[in-house]
Amino acid sequence: MSTGYISSSISSVTNGPRQTNMELLRIIAMFLILTVHADFWSLGVPTRDECIFSPLSSTTRIFIESVSILSVNIFVLISGWFTIKASLKGFCNFIFQCVFFFIGIYILFICLGQCELSYDGIRICLLLTPKNWFIKAYIGLYILSPILNVFCEKSNQVQFTIVILAFFIFQTIYGMSGAAVYIEGGYSTFSFIGLYLLSQFIKRYVTDIYRWGGVMCIISVIANSILSYFLIIKTNVSIWFIFSYINPVVIIGSVGLLLFFSRLRIKTNRIINWIAASAFAVFLTHGNPNIGTPYFKPFIRQLYNNFNGIECIVMILIGLAAIFVFSILLDQPRKWLWNFISRYLPNYKL
Repeated sequence: MSTGYISSSISSVTNGPRQTNMELLRIIAMFLILTVHADFWSLGVPTRDECIFSPLSSTTRIFIESVSILSVNIFVLISGWFTIKASLKGFCNFIFQCVFFFIGIYILFICLGQCELSYDGIRICLLLTPKNWFIKAYIGLYILSPILNVFCEKSNQVQFTIVILAFFIFQTIYGMSGAAVYIEGGYSTFSFIGLYLLSQFIKRYVTDIYRWGGVMCIISVIANSILSYFLIIKTNVSIWFIFSYINPVVIIGSVGLLLFFSRLRIKTNRIINWIAASAFAVFLTHGNPNIGTPYFKPFIRQLYNNFNGIECIVMILIGLAAIFVFSILLDQPRKWLWNFISRYLPNYKL
């Protein structure tokens, strides 16, 4: 049995052996997802008054958001970099992990008296509400991956280039303007398809930009930080479009970080690979509807209000690290159960 199916989550649905440099990037991307949820999602966007009277705190938060917003795109880009190996067992593995955390945490909270069994609670666990968009968008990408893989293999460079250019021009114009609601600012399978194809295109045909990955990432972060601060200070325009996953500057930064890590030469590290195999559990824990809004956001706000300066950053980082470690450990029983269950499942590949 393939070890990828034993460890699973998103990290095991892609082709090829584990590369520690990319697994490390996967871990960093997940920590950045924790960070993006701890910043603007929990604390809100800095106001004009905050930027004027507390410039250091506000600019720090804007900078942190500019870095952490690269996270989700990186996850999808990694899938495209290695390509998804669609199979019945791999799909069931992903679904089982989601079920383990969503239904498991819901049952636990019912037993602890923190919530009641309800129709809405069951709907949330079954992903039948707008919440937890990423899971549904990734399932859509997973289903379409065999078609995307065939296109990547069969198309020539000219065809591929035309499709990539047309896709991102279309997405930028109609997605950033809100004129195509199904793009949903990047919160959709549609946008994931573009990132998946872009990653494959760069890997196949644009290898000469690999060495510029770090520069691309730095320019992206600085540009978004400066523009955000300027708009908050000088205008009443919402800056959420800057931190949209389809913002070309955000995409460039995500690609840059991917390329930077793709050039790193790190010896195989079992600990890093082991952690990365459970990284998606971090999202399923703190992003769980029974935890995220009721507990995670108030926890971050309390730390932010009780500490100042460097001490505040350190305390929040410690809190996020604790959540990360707890989630990884919580995923170990799930992996053991899946190892047992998967022995009885056929492995139909698509």
